[in-house]
Amino acid sequence: MRIPAFITIVAALLAAGCTGSDHLAGPGDGPGRMSFQMSLAPAHTAGIVVTRVAAKLTHLADGAIVSLDLTIAPDSLSAAGTADGLIPGEWRVEVNLYDAAPTLIASGSDTITVVSGEVTEASIVVAFTGGAHISVSWAPSPSTGWDAFGQGDGVNGAVLAIGDYNGDLIVGGDFEEAGGIAANSIARWDGTAWHALGSGLDGRVFRLIDYQGQLIAAGDFHHAGDVSAVGVAAWDGGAWHALGSGLAGDGYQGPWGNSLAVYGGKLIVGGAFNQAGGIAANYIAAWDGTAWSTLGSGMSGVSNPHTIALALYNGKLIAGGWFIYAGGVYVNRIASWNGSSWSPLGAGMTSVVLWLAVDGPTLYAVGDFTSPGSYAAMWNGSSWAPMGAGFNGNSWAAEMYHGMLYAGLTGTASGVTPLNHIGAWTGSAWADVGGGVTGGSGGTGGNVDALHVFGDALYAGGDFTRAGGIPVHNIARWRTTP
Repeated sequence: MRIPAFITIVAALLAAGCTGSDHLAGPGDGPGRMSFQMSLAPAHTAGIVVTRVAAKLTHLADGAIVSLDLTIAPDSLSAAGTADGLIPGEWRVEVNLYDAAPTLIASGSDTITVVSGEVTEASIVVAFTGGAHISVSWAPSPSTGWDAFGQGDGVNGAVLAIGDYNGDLIVGGDFEEAGGIAANSIARWDGTAWHALGSGLDGRVFRLIDYQGQLIAAGDFHHAGDVSAVGVAAWDGGAWHALGSGLAGDGYQGPWGNSLAVYGGKLIVGGAFNQAGGIAANYIAAWDGTAWSTLGSGMSGVSNPHTIALALYNGKLIAGGWFIYAGGVYVNRIASWNGSSWSPLGAGMTSVVLWLAVDGPTLYAVGDFTSPGSYAAMWNGSSWAPMGAGFNGNSWAAEMYHGMLYAGLTGTASGVTPLNHIGAWTGSAWADVGGGVTGGSGGTGGNVDALHVFGDALYAGGDFTRAGGIPVHNIARWRTTP
C-alpha cells in the first residue's frame, strides 16, 4: 500500500550572511557534489523497509540531469550517496523511496538553488511515522584531487587525444556522443557543456594541436564533416578543411596520422603513410599551410615503421615510433631532426616509443620498450637512464604538470607501488595519483591513453569509469597545488 508522504526543506545555514531556507551552495563557480545522508530508522520503526532510494536532480536552466540510485540492504538503518557535477543554478530535486517489490513507498520534490559563494545544508523530510530524514549538502569540486568536471557524463567511448582550442577543451577518440549529444570522434567542452564540431569525423582521432589559428586533428579517418580529409584535417571554428589531398599509402595499417608537432613554422605529421599531398613521404611529413614536404627520406627498417610520437627538445624535432632507420641512419626507434638531417639518441630503444615529453634539459620517452628502462626512460642530452622501477605494462601518454611528469599506463604498478593506470614521477620513483583510474569497457581494468594540461588542471582520457573512486565516463580532471 502506498504511504502518503510529503517533503519539506529545512535549511541549516553554515555561512555567515547566507539568507533563505533552500540554498545548497558552495564557494566558486565550478561544478560540485551533492551529498545525501539518509536516516531510515523512522521508516523501520513504522514497519516499512526501504531497499532503494532514487534521486533525480534537474538543472532548470538547461535541462541537464544528474541521477543518484542507491540499493539499500534490508536491515540498514542509514545510507549515504553523492551526485557529482552540479553547477550553480536552480535544481529540481526529486526523491523516491522503494521497498523490495519494488513498490514506490514515498516521494517528494523541491527546488534547490545552488549559489556560488554561499555554504548551506538542507534536510528533506519524508513523512512516515516520525519522518524519514534525508540530509542534503552541496560543496564545490575539490581544489585538489580527481573530479568529474561538468555533469560527469563525459563521452561514450575511449578518449585517445586531448587538446585545447580558442579557450575550450577538445577531446578526440573513438566515441559517438559527448554529454549525451551526437559528437563523432571529437567534441568541445566550453566549461559548461559539450558541443560537436560540425558532424565530426568518420574514424578515430589520435592527436590534436593548434596550428596557424586552426585546430588540427590526426587519426584514421577519411572524412571530416562532408570534406574528404585522409588522416589529418583542420577545424577553423566553424567548418572542417582538408590539408591538400592528405595522407595515403601504407597498406600495412594506414593511412592515418598518429602524431603532431609544430617545428620551424611547419606542421609536422607522423603516422602510418608513405605519401602526403601526393608526394612520397615515408611516415613523416611537413605542411606549411599550402603544401606538403618531406623530412629527408623519412623512416624505414621494419614492415610498419610508423612515427607515433613527436616533441621539440633543445631546438630539434624528436620522433619516436616503430622505425629502425631515419633518413637512412640507424636510430633504433627514436631520432632527432635538426632541420636538414636525422641523428640517433644514444642506442635508442628495444621496442616502440609511444609518447614523448620535455622538461627543460630532460627528454622523457614512454612506450612498450624494456630498455633503457621498463616502459619509461629519460635522456639528459647525452645518455639514457631508467626511471626507477618503471611499470608493469606499457605507457601510452606522458605530460608535465606542476613540475612533475605524469604517465598514463596499461599497467597497474611500479615495482611494489600500486599506480592504477597513471603515475607521477617524483624524481626518484613513481607515485600513486589519487588512487588512479579503474573500470573500462568489456570489464577491463581501465587505461589512460591521453594527458593534457589546460588551465590549472591535468586532464586524463582513456577507457575508464572511475577516477579516484568518482564515477566518470572516460575523462577526468586532476588538480594539485603548484
